[in-house]
Amino acid sequence: KETLETDTCRKCQQTSETIEHITGGCKLLAGTEYTERHNTAAKIIHQELAYKHKLIETETPYYRYTPQNVLENKTHKLYWDRTVHTDRTVTSNRPDITLIDKVHQETFIIDVAIPNDTNVITKEQEKITKYLPLAIEVKELWQQHKATIVPLIISVTGVTSKNFLQHLKKLDIHPYLHTKIQKAVLLKTASITRTFLQQ
Repeated sequence: KETLETDTCRKCQQTSETIEHITGGCKLLAGTEYTERHNTAAKIIHQELAYKHKLIETETPYYRYTPQNVLENKTHKLYWDRTVHTDRTVTSNRPDITLIDKVHQETFIIDVAIPNDTNVITKEQEKITKYLPLAIEVKELWQQHKATIVPLIISVTGVTSKNFLQHLKKLDIHPYLHTKIQKAVLLKTASITRTFLQQ
């Protein structure tokens, strides 16, 4: 008797094994491979900010960089994946990166996402909505002139929204970082796909 092949995902067995599913939709890869890709992009941004604001003295290749939870000097404080405690309960209070400019009394709430290509614009808006209550609380609690939400969304194939460069500009980061993050994400996506298809 001949068995029919199925297009069901070989890992999660829950949905069709499309390229979109492999690169960004398989629940079994969410806690490992997708998280690693996300953290790779976030580390590039963190290191750039840390170096720019003299919180670290040397730069290392992004794949070797391990962010410290808190970096601080006289002018800036930089948090990595740290809960921001507020007086009122805020559901979303753990952005990827929080940069506090002590001189200008401005806080940047930075969150990275790596969705499939079709979800870039939606994800950008989601991040702004998600962190708005935290921005309001931080501005008031830390007596900041400004609390800015910076959603850095780059798709699994390196597609970014038209706002990506503007967001880098808000952080006073050189536009070359755009390409650096794109390459890093694409390499991770290629690695995820290759590993997946070999199983």
